[in-house]
Amino acid sequence: MMDSVQAFLAHAIRLESAAAQRSDELADAMQTWGNRDVEAFFRKMAEYSRLHLKEAMALAGFRQVAELPTDGYDWPDDVDPESPDWWGVDGM
Repeated sequence: MMDSVQAFLAHAIRLESAAAQRSDELADAMQTWGNRDVEAFFRKMAEYSRLHLKEAMALAGFRQVAELPTDGYDWPDDVDPESPDWWGVDGM
């Protein structure tokens, strides 16, 4: 349960970091498939995630936002929302 600003920021930092990484991976996949428009979209999404990550880090201020233990995150279905299975996704 997120019952403190510190826990919220730890979740936000983890989420935005994962979102940037996942968007980069999807952009790379679209580049491989030659789908330039979708590649550009995911590159832009990665930029936004990095901006949000920077904001979350700034909100943490001088406090260290410690990485929670794996079982310390409170994700729906115990899965980071930015790390779903991508089976069945077609790049075209």
